[in-house]
Amino acid sequence: MDPKIVRAISQQCLNGQAVPSGLGQLWLAKSRGDNFLADGLGIELLTSIGLLDAGYGEEIAQGDETILANVRAHRRVFNRIGFFAACDEYGCQLAFDFVSDPVDPPIVRLDSEGQYDWQGASLAEAILRFGEDLGVEETGQWLTNIGLPVMPLVEFGASTQFLPSIGDLHERFYNEESGTQKKLFPSGRKSAESNDPTTWVLRPGKEVRLALSQLLRLSADESPPRQWVQCDSEGRVCTVWFHPVPETMQIAVSGVMFGMSAAQTTKVLGKPAKTGDGWLSFSNAAGRLRVGFKDDRLNEICLMAE
Repeated sequence: MDPKIVRAISQQCLNGQAVPSGLGQLWLAKSRGDNFLADGLGIELLTSIGLLDAGYGEEIAQGDETILANVRAHRRVFNRIGFFAACDEYGCQLAFDFVSDPVDPPIVRLDSEGQYDWQGASLAEAILRFGEDLGVEETGQWLTNIGLPVMPLVEFGASTQFLPSIGDLHERFYNEESGTQKKLFPSGRKSAESNDPTTWVLRPGKEVRLALSQLLRLSADESPPRQWVQCDSEGRVCTVWFHPVPETMQIAVSGVMFGMSAAQTTKVLGKPAKTGDGWLSFSNAAGRLRVGFKDDRLNEICLMAE
């Protein structure tokens, strides 16, 4: 790979961070005349982020303090990530999050509406998901051919569920810039326990990952194939989707278990704060607990920080 291109990418796109090996493989493929990434998936590699200045430069605010606060919030996020590609098909940009992992960083997606989400825990996963969405079946083989190892895709969000929410981070920065900042919830006092998901709320994602792995009897190098949690801007679990699987059927969550009737549930938890078609919501010391029913049997449990 041309050292000049490497320096340009590092300095102009990646905030001075070293070019990850996977990105180097993409550039090598392009230098050999391989245009699969652009022609097959509509992904163009970047050597500068000038295209972002039009949408995220302070001049677009034209004195509007609300817009200016939003632009500054985005720029603070940009300081932590490094943009490396744009996807015309979806009108989005892709970036590495070097704070989460400086060597093999996960991939952030910034869409045309200025919203952030995770595209994948690795570069290969991020590209493979584009291929899946577009129906380009040869994407996985192409990645393998250029030297990027590919793992079978799991449920979207599962591989990145223990990472901090970049969208929430932008929102927090916006609130700070606009003078409307909100206090963060205090962290959970009790360490996450595998048999008590109420202890997962507002505990570090890495800690909850260990507890969940113990619950599901996963090995150290295995990741849950489903999304069980979502983290806040600090990387603390703020939402838990406790799924009905063999390992969870006998676990009581705030006193209720899968298979209980609505009457049994309200007998334990009391009067719900909110109700809906097939669901009840309760507020307690652990936050908000929402339960769902099918044929009058509890089959959904969700915990949220509150």
